[in-house]
Amino acid sequence: MMAIGHNGDVIGRRLSPGFAVLSHGGYTQAAAVYDYADALCRAAGTSLVNVLRVQYFVSDATAFSGIAMAWSAKMGTQPHPFVCTQTPPTMPAPGVSLIADFWISVP
Repeated sequence: MMAIGHNGDVIGRRLSPGFAVLSHGGYTQAAAVYDYADALCRAAGTSLVNVLRVQYFVSDATAFSGIAMAWSAKMGTQPHPFVCTQTPPTMPAPGVSLIADFWISVP
């Protein structure tokens, strides 16, 4: 899952390079991805509380601090079951900070 907005642009793409040290791209894109995953969960009759694992593919590992902040903002103290893998620098779309793969239990 990638943070692509309704207009086809990567979320935070224009602002994120100016705030790279703050992991802006990781935060804004992860927040959008969590919202997408939450909507999918609701449609399937489950919730993000049932996340078994999230695998993040990032081209720059410094994006992970923003990803973790977005998880805490969305999920509070819910444990963050993650694997973070650094990839080669080229991502599928310019400005993408992460690709996320969710494993979610459906009752």
